[in-house]
Amino acid sequence: MTGKKVGEQLRMLLQSAFGMTRQEIVILIILISGGLTGMIIRRTGVISMQGIRAHDGMTRAHFIIDSIIKAEDKRLEQMLSVDSTKDTIPSLLDAGIRPTYPPKKIKQPSIININTASAQEFMQLPGIGPSTAEKILAYRKQQSFSTIEDIMNVKGIGDKKFAKMKPYLQIGDKPIKTKKQ
Repeated sequence: MTGKKVGEQLRMLLQSAFGMTRQEIVILIILISGGLTGMIIRRTGVISMQGIRAHDGMTRAHFIIDSIIKAEDKRLEQMLSVDSTKDTIPSLLDAGIRPTYPPKKIKQPSIININTASAQEFMQLPGIGPSTAEKILAYRKQQSFSTIEDIMNVKGIGDKKFAKMKPYLQIGDKPIKTKKQ
């Protein structure tokens, strides 16, 4: 058996017996390697109090640990450099790494004049998508808005949706004029 097959079998054994993830196994191997290195150093008397002597056993142990770390770094780098997200995400999930997504930037809508606003400006309002924006423009083409509440005459805009967008609506350059004033 090759070293890779033995390592894979050891990983599978540890995962099934102890429910360990790949990262936990790597950490365990590093800890065991460090412990073994310490035992080798202590038994062979590699380090003397008068000075530091390099010993072949210590050099080998250090090389093994470095090789393990470099191999794991290379494997993770390869997983992250895959172009397709479909290939990357399952590989990351297999490795126990959960992807994080940047929070969506929510653009605060500015106050708009409902008699002159474009479809794009309407779509910045809370709850307004492309189809509702087009309905507003179609309604406005037939008759202009005299109060901001008139926008509730557009199909799809009720009390709840109006309440969300009311702070961002105005008629002309005038302060907000409502029917209740």
